[in-house]
Amino acid sequence: MIRFFFISRQETITFCDAIMREGAKFEVQWKGDDKGGNQVSLFGSDWGEKERDILVNILLEVVFKYRLPLWQKQLIMKKFYYQDEEEINRIIEICEWLNDSEQRKKLGVNLPSLEESIKSFIRKRIQLKSVVNFNEIMPFCFQHARSLLLNYIGAALDEFKREEEYLLWVDSLRHYMKDKHSKVEELHLLQRQQIHFYRKDGSLLSKMEIKSLLKKEPIRIFSGENDDYSIMAALVYAPKKIYLYGDPSEPKIQTIINIFQEKAVCKPVQAFPFHHPSHAH
Repeated sequence: MIRFFFISRQETITFCDAIMREGAKFEVQWKGDDKGGNQVSLFGSDWGEKERDILVNILLEVVFKYRLPLWQKQLIMKKFYYQDEEEINRIIEICEWLNDSEQRKKLGVNLPSLEESIKSFIRKRIQLKSVVNFNEIMPFCFQHARSLLLNYIGAALDEFKREEEYLLWVDSLRHYMKDKHSKVEELHLLQRQQIHFYRKDGSLLSKMEIKSLLKKEPIRIFSGENDDYSIMAALVYAPKKIYLYGDPSEPKIQTIINIFQEKAVCKPVQAFPFHHPSHAH
């Protein structure tokens, strides 16, 4: 038998629900006490590493659901001096993304797994124990993870600031577009290895023509990135309607959608209505 003590009823419910969901060889007995605590006893004749791992993963789930957001908020406010609730929540959301190793890789964040670090702590704390007081071990868990948490928050803040800069840049381009005269009624953008621009009649806009127009634009409105050519080309023509044939999650396509908003219509590549050398009808 192993006994767990929780103060929070919500944490107890999550713990018990997860035990039932896992279908482990535990008989669960939950009872509250006069002090407002919750005692969960697990009975089982066949205990092994598999059952221990199940308990570790369930406790990790409880930590990530209830304790981790509170720790993150505390550190964001006290160590990084953020007070705005919306900003704090956004930084915590980015921290959640960073818990995924693929997201860390994509953003170039080279940090060890927070999940594995906390899991290792929990495993050591419940190893060979017959009684586990969850509330008592949480301050030690926080201290164990604190340094890594600060690194994660630092990385999340870098991404948050990039997001803010991006939004300001997009907003400035929207203002620029507001009073800009449209050079074409509509523009069709086909995403291949690069983005190709077509007029309403299906004729391809040449690079020479686009470059000629770009020279006349106030270059300060652009972000200065090397890969902004396709975004700039869409802006200089300022179409009343812009059709994008490609992946809406692709950064350049997404940026054009964000700038043109209701003027932008995104469609699959297969819906492209004109002939393109590599386009299969």
